[in-house]
Amino acid sequence: MVEGWCGILKRYGNLFEEIVSFDNLLLASKKAFRGKKARRRVAEFYFNLEKELLCIREELLGKTYRPLPLRIFRIYEPKEREIGASDFRDRVVHHAICNKIEPILDRTFIYHNYACRKGKGTHRAILQVQAFS
Repeated sequence: MVEGWCGILKRYGNLFEEIVSFDNLLLASKKAFRGKKARRRVAEFYFNLEKELLCIREELLGKTYRPLPLRIFRIYEPKEREIGASDFRDRVVHHAICNKIEPILDRTFIYHNYACRKGKGTHRAILQVQAFS
């Protein structure tokens, strides 16, 4: 799994090293903690934060990191949907990757792409559509 994106990241300099840096993993864990600190698994991770981050870092560097299976559940509001939730440590890795690749990808998007971008979003997209009309 890790080998697939390692080659791509080398094109942008030391991006892989930046992703697996302790400082980036710490920032990623803070982002992943938002709104989730009361959950048991998250509290356990937070209690052993340094050890957990160093373990993730070693697995990524050693190319042995493997995401855990998704936790599948159903919600019924506003309609029935099946949700797949990542384990907390996998969420930390997701944030670590996004911290570094988001600025690179964001520069390649057209200005009027509003999906999942900082300072954009559904409400701004609606306002822009109304202005274009």
